[in-house]
This record gives sequence, C-alpha cells and structure tokens, in this order.
Amino acid sequence: MNLSNTSTTLNAPALSTPPIPQNLLFDSTRTAQNFYDGFGREDWDIQKHQLTGAKGEGKWSFTDNIFTIYRDNTAGRFIIEIKQYFYQSRSINIVPSNIYGRNPRHFKVTFKARAVSGSHEITVAFRDFKTKDWINELTFEVTNTEFRPLLTSVAIGADKQFTIEIHTWCDGPQTVLQIADFIVEEVV
Repeated sequence: MNLSNTSTTLNAPALSTPPIPQNLLFDSTRTAQNFYDGFGREDWDIQKHQLTGAKGEGKWSFTDNIFTIYRDNTAGRFIIEIKQYFYQSRSINIVPSNIYGRNPRHFKVTFKARAVSGSHEITVAFRDFKTKDWINELTFEVTNTEFRPLLTSVAIGADKQFTIEIHTWCDGPQTVLQIADFIVEEVV
C-alpha cells in the first residue's frame, strides 16, 4: 500500500515531548482540534440497514486535551470522528492494513471519562475504511462525575484498513460528557 498520498512526516517534537512510539496509533494528548470532526447523527437500525429517527443535537469542543460533548436532545447519537492517526511515527488519515504482521492485530484502548451531567454510553467504533461497516466496537456506560480510567483491548483482522470513531448517547437533554487521554496502541 502506498501511503505517500495520505501521510506527512511529523515535525521534530519539542524538547519536552517524547518521540512518538512506533506502535502508537492515536494519543489525544498529542493532537489539536483539527484532528477531529464532531457531528450529530441518527441511530442505525441493524435489521433494516438504515438510519432511523432524529439526529443527535449538540456541540463539542476539544480544549486542554479533553473532549467535551454538550447534548441538546436524547435522539440519535453524537460522533467524534478521528481524522488523523500515527503510524510508524508519521501522521496518516487511516490505519493501514498489515498483512505481514500478526493476524489478528491487537489494540489497547485507554481513556478517562466522566458524566458532568446525565448518564452516557460511549462506543468506540472501528470502521472499515472502504465499506464504513463497523468491524469491531467497545461500549462503556458512564455515570460517574469524576474522571475514571477505562481500559480494554480489541482484535482487528490484519487485512483491514480502518478508522476510529467515538459514538455517544445520553439519557436526557442538556447533558455533558467529557473524555480525556484517549489512546490507542497496537500491541506488538
């Protein structure tokens, strides 16, 4: 796979920032808001294979390495789409396949989350780059008002090129969710 069209070499890190490890795919503490896109979306009806209902409404911000999602309604979901990843110390727009490595590939996902108000569900979705189908997902319930660490792992076929999205649902309007220190690493 030719990554030359989709990658850029990262500038030398500042003296206080350690170099990017080879196995790091994503680390929100090393990014800025332009690494993401946030938007409301309808829910997905699995049986009918179509979007259904009203869109999630609200807004989001990424300040001091914390995602804050403000929900205005309970319909649908709100999505934070990750648009840039690290791969072998470069910045790219998809996670490439690795057919010469271990199959399946294993990834560790860690982050902290808190419900400033309301209760929330967070799903970390790994989406096939071409079909946009979910190839794996991790779901967490968040009701705590203090940041709590969440840790899990996921396996993805070595032939898959994928992107990662954070999908959120809430139990009421005017609720706020925060996510910090979101990190995805390949376990090698």
